[in-house]
Amino acid sequence: MKNRPTLSFSISSFMINILSAIMKANLLSLIAVCVMSLQNSNAQAPNFTETDINGNTHDLYSDYLNNGVPVWMDFMATWCGPCWGLHEKGYFKEFYAKHGPNAIGDGYVFMIESDANTSVSALSDPNFDYTYGTLYPIIDDADESVPDDYGVSGYPTICLVCPDNSYYIGSNDGLYYTDIVNSEFLEDYMYEKCGNSMVPQHTLNAQMMEVSSLNTYCGGGYVPSVKIRNMGSATITSMELEVFVDGVSVSTFNWSGVLAKYEKEDIILQQINGGGANINLEVKIINVNGVTDDLVSDNTGDKFIELAYYSLAGDELNVTVHIDQMGWQCEWEILDPNYSYIGGQNWYETGNLDDPLPAPIDYTFSNLSPGCYTFHGFDATGNGLVDYSLTEWGVGADPTIYYPTEGFVFRDGNSNLMGSIQTFDYYTDVSFLVGAPSTGGYIGLIEEEIASDVSPSLYPNPANERCIIKLDGIVDYEIKLYNNQGQTVQLDKTIRSSDKIELATSKLENGLYYLEIISDDNYISSSKLVIVH
Repeated sequence: MKNRPTLSFSISSFMINILSAIMKANLLSLIAVCVMSLQNSNAQAPNFTETDINGNTHDLYSDYLNNGVPVWMDFMATWCGPCWGLHEKGYFKEFYAKHGPNAIGDGYVFMIESDANTSVSALSDPNFDYTYGTLYPIIDDADESVPDDYGVSGYPTICLVCPDNSYYIGSNDGLYYTDIVNSEFLEDYMYEKCGNSMVPQHTLNAQMMEVSSLNTYCGGGYVPSVKIRNMGSATITSMELEVFVDGVSVSTFNWSGVLAKYEKEDIILQQINGGGANINLEVKIINVNGVTDDLVSDNTGDKFIELAYYSLAGDELNVTVHIDQMGWQCEWEILDPNYSYIGGQNWYETGNLDDPLPAPIDYTFSNLSPGCYTFHGFDATGNGLVDYSLTEWGVGADPTIYYPTEGFVFRDGNSNLMGSIQTFDYYTDVSFLVGAPSTGGYIGLIEEEIASDVSPSLYPNPANERCIIKLDGIVDYEIKLYNNQGQTVQLDKTIRSSDKIELATSKLENGLYYLEIISDDNYISSSKLVIVH
């Protein structure tokens, strides 16, 4: 098994310790880090004809490449820890749902189990079920012919094959599994590498990828932004966009530039008045190059923006960062009221997992003009800023020993604490109103419980290790958890069984929380949950 090539920072000691720990691991922990070094390839992709676990046969060339469809391949093994971790992120599921044959139809995905020594039944192991919710084909390559043809030497290995039969594989092509941080990465990489050999389905088609502006604001002005991709063959030189708040048109914006096939553009729109309330924001593409484009169904994006901020007297904001040894996965920035970058950090050194935790790092932003500033954080693995160290790798049910910290701590110029983030999702925003009468805690709107014939119940409450949520008829739902300051708390694990959800609460700190359940029909239930260990 070959090591990952050297990156822009040294990880040699890190890898030595990992590989040493692997030797002591049980089979499931064995592949906690499986690394490979594959030669960058501009050669022709080897063809294959394989049958998936549902009995469907796939020929790479005749079924996909010859029809102009690029193919992603996830070479994995059922015993590979990072393979399961990558699968759980759902990036390929999201990509396939958007680009597969039942959607745009311009991209495909295969999962290829590449170890001949494993049984096909391992793919549906109850503890690590790769088949659950996976709509793209899974191939059990019993003779390892496909990974052998592609030179795969470790798992997971990611490969992209383009319609011109070129292919890109492994870390030398920027496809090391930790480089894949969301489904948009898969989109961008596919269009960048395969765009010249792909044929768009429409001539003029501007796609609203997302409303990309911040999730929080301070109640006054709010600056919307959107992300647009040209999905047509014609170059886009102008667009007119319309902004709606709570269904009412509030502004229009005219963009001009040059957007070639499959290129994307971040467009910052003009500021709107938030009105001191939560905002239901919608942005529509009205016309492209002066006319209605060929596909209007992908011209609209929406977003819910929370009135949620900390008040800050004075003109100084202090941020303390408690980073862990896996610092590469976290980055953040502070944006001013005009959306301009005023500071942050986009990379931290990756250390040895057996080393002590790095010392906290302090950042000071001073001489700030009055207005709404926002902390914008990104977590590449979506597991929150949780410090950890490995003391006895492979020993016990959970060999990883966790040491949760406050993560990011925010104080004013007099060291008065405003709040902190212990964990965050892929993107997290926290706003600060500079120039407020005094430094205070969190200000926001927490939804009150809405009367309904359908209401969930919680037990036990207070909870210790777990809490059961009885749904009583709610089928499609989203769960959010807030602490008593109104901050979003990352849920560790949820398991759905019939009309109940089991919520793991062992890693939550003692205290009062608010559990919010939102169903597809906009029913909202907010219940108090007490954690006592």
